Amino acid sequence: MNMTLQCEDSATLLATDLFKKHLSALTQLWSGDPPLDLQVHRVNLVAADARWSIGFRIQPDLIYDHLARHGRRECAVGWWPRSVVGCYDPERFPENESYQTPSGHYSPDDYHARMAVLASQINARYDSGDFTRTPIGLDINALTYMGALGHYLKEWKRTEYRDIDGAAGRAWENTLRIAVVLQVFCDRPGPVTLDMVKRAWAIMEWSLSQYRWVFVDAPAKYSDKAIAKAEAAAKKRARDWTTRKSKPIKRRTTWQNSDFILTCLDTASTRDRIHRTASLEDVFLLADMPRSKFDAALEWLKSTKEVEEFNNDGETRLRRVSHRTYMWQRKRVDPDPFSS
Repeated sequence: MNMTLQCEDSATLLATDLFKKHLSALTQLWSGDPPLDLQVHRVNLVAADARWSIGFRIQPDLIYDHLARHGRRECAVGWWPRSVVGCYDPERFPENESYQTPSGHYSPDDYHARMAVLASQINARYDSGDFTRTPIGLDINALTYMGALGHYLKEWKRTEYRDIDGAAGRAWENTLRIAVVLQVFCDRPGPVTLDMVKRAWAIMEWSLSQYRWVFVDAPAKYSDKAIAKAEAAAKKRARDWTTRKSKPIKRRTTWQNSDFILTCLDTASTRDRIHRTASLEDVFLLADMPRSKFDAALEWLKSTKEVEEFNNDGETRLRRVSHRTYMWQRKRVDPDPFSS
């Protein structure tokens, strides 16, 4: 089951029972599993394999007032952090670059024409009785990128995004969802490509900056009594960022490299679901580090009997032997590995 709800003035929608009593149901619809079970007027309804998209447009003062009264509780439930957010408030945030439309070709007619084609294809499948979903995979480059992104997002949740760690925790899955949407909308056959996941992460990275405007900075500025406190916090955040940026980049140790190699081995071995092994060269490609550092870290893993190296028909392969029972306390990784 698929549904979409688009609302131009959503302030009244926030006052309905949907957001007051059934907000957890929206969170469940975001994941689609397990089936949604809800009783309405003594009738038990079950929505299997359900998906629901919601488009909100709310005036700044109204959403700030709502967050001031209910924001902490609702953010704890987890529905807002799952959203893709855009902020348009030139009065409070004139420095937001989103107010300026970048140069490029924009055609509403082309957009609606493509949407009409997709709608006709979906209707044709439903008319034929086919209600199954079409799985879409990722090619090896896109899979590598997403694996590395998940690795670094764990760090960024404790550093750059520590004040919005809830939204950062859902950014990886939202990036994957957006990438699939772009792949389908742009009519590209085959698995999702690297350029699509890069574009999807650019959208999510922008959304996280907008999320901070709306859910962190705006509530502080909305209260006149909190203006001085919000400005002091913003200056401290900028000062901490400048200080952190000015520190010399620390090289990763062999132990840290070995931990990342384990992540790459887990990613590469998904293609061999029976024996859970991977080619040495595939793991080296995913790790993307100098050969000398890779070899040193691999020797460490073999010495601790966490990884086994063996030969199969002339090809050197790796197998995960055991899992670590503790993890090293990671430092912040810099620079951004996804900058072009």
